[in-house]
Amino acid sequence: SRIKEGILNPIGGHKGYALSLVVGLLAATLSGAQMGVDVEGMGDAEYQKTPVNNGHFIIVVDPARFGDALDFGQRVDAVSTTMRSAAPMAGVDAVRVPGDGSSRMNRIRASPPSCGDTLPSGRRGPTGWPRWRSARRR
Repeated sequence: SRIKEGILNPIGGHKGYALSLVVGLLAATLSGAQMGVDVEGMGDAEYQKTPVNNGHFIIVVDPARFGDALDFGQRVDAVSTTMRSAAPMAGVDAVRVPGDGSSRMNRIRASPPSCGDTLPSGRRGPTGWPRWRSARRR
């Protein structure tokens, strides 16, 4: 098990620890899945050969139950804008929020590239289109 290497160490100090513990209890312990020291070597060759005992816990929240859903959406947009406008750390191009990467890829995939455009994979070609079609399936 890679647990001793710190692969599951929480981030964010004591609050990150508490949040990760609660999420782990809901996602793993509640559903009978492995948690903590019982987690197998995630991602190693041996792990890939055996059935995985992962647990999931999904919470569905209706913002309208707490107030105006449109207002909530606008406040989420404001927080996202604030996060994106923060100075990125050294070596990072931009601060992103969850969903930014997939939104970017959806925009790229929405329109076929022109001949010779750089594809999401970074490859270029004289026609571009056959490689583009394969990139769209990923």
